[in-house]
Amino acid sequence: EQLDITGMDLDTRSDVYSLGAILYELIADQLPFDEARLASASQTELEEILWEEDPPRPSKRATATVPSDLDWIVMKALDKDRNKRYESASAFADDVQRFLNEEPVLATPPSTTYHARKFVRRHRFGIAFAFSVAALLVAGTAVSLWQAIAARQAREVAQNEAATAKATVDFLTNDLLRMGDPDHEPDRDLKLSTALDRAAEGLSDRFQDQPAVKAELLSTLGKSSVGVGEFEKGIRLINEALALWKTLDLPLTGTQVGAQQTLAFAHFNLGQHDEALAILEPLFPRVEATFGTEGHETLSTMSSLARIYTVLRRYDESHALNSKAYAIYERQGKGRARAALGALAGLGSNYMNQGLPAEAEPIYRKYRSIVKDVYPVDSPWAFAAAHNVGAALMNQGKIKESIPILEEAHALSVRIRGANHPAILKNIHEMSGAY
Repeated sequence: EQLDITGMDLDTRSDVYSLGAILYELIADQLPFDEARLASASQTELEEILWEEDPPRPSKRATATVPSDLDWIVMKALDKDRNKRYESASAFADDVQRFLNEEPVLATPPSTTYHARKFVRRHRFGIAFAFSVAALLVAGTAVSLWQAIAARQAREVAQNEAATAKATVDFLTNDLLRMGDPDHEPDRDLKLSTALDRAAEGLSDRFQDQPAVKAELLSTLGKSSVGVGEFEKGIRLINEALALWKTLDLPLTGTQVGAQQTLAFAHFNLGQHDEALAILEPLFPRVEATFGTEGHETLSTMSSLARIYTVLRRYDESHALNSKAYAIYERQGKGRARAALGALAGLGSNYMNQGLPAEAEPIYRKYRSIVKDVYPVDSPWAFAAAHNVGAALMNQGKIKESIPILEEAHALSVRIRGANHPAILKNIHEMSGAY
């Protein structure tokens, strides 16, 4: 809704979407959309991702089993149609609480079979068994939210993770989602940035004996603050989280990597490119050593660092990282074709920024070939692919060859965006130069 130029009114359902993204990250330890892909996307591509694509369910990306109810809750909050989302943060919190209480949630069709299954699960063996189920649910929540306790061997670690998960869910439901009113009546004027401010204040004297919990929450609040454009606030919160993690002397985790990537992103958006570079350059070899050359965390850090190198005009280093990433994606097969587009876009952009359109042309043609394989013919990616090839041709002086491709890109842009979208004027201006 915030990207919409038609003046759509904003209400708390827009913030419910953002809260859904927070819960998604708590469950899957990843953002709803691939960070490497977002980092390499143009502004137009970024808008189209958010408008047109649905993120995979958290259970598809988490490292452990995620209860289907939790999937439904998150995806309802992230629905593209705001009329299908929860009407308020309080309604969202109530459904999370129903999940924790092992009650039927609203985020699923209320079929008789579904309600019957819930009743059986709650009462099958009486109160004693219900207590055992509740204990298992807490452990299951910990598995979902904090990267699979089952993958860890030590029982003490598992117990600590369970406590972390429970404290986190409690904080999410009681401190963040229900802040609009102490009686939790929906506060339709409560904005996400305000809720984040209050949540951060509430953390100042909480979890003193649970530094790992506090670090996780500070990190999530910091990343969420950056996500709503509060970059200075996000930097402060993430730095607090990193300082706590340092005192714990823990091995590098995906959550810590994501926090540092977001920290670099915040500095980048404030024009503090050197600060962003100072975070990512030492981070990258540590991530590669921990997660392997082809790990998701490694590739996303690689993409972020390549982008910084491009902005700083360190094209050779950016080219090396994008080339390495593309080679990895190619090796991983067709299933990674979409992710490979980000690396190809980075390579092409590097050449264009250096005034080398002839070198960019085959890169962009490869990009276009992949797009034709994996996206519909009238997708935003098809527009970007045609536009990039046309621009590379025009900048080489291949005017006659560029015109039909630029015209194709223009026609796609009009179909996708509508004739009155501001970006259409840019397309017309480029075509007028070719004519």
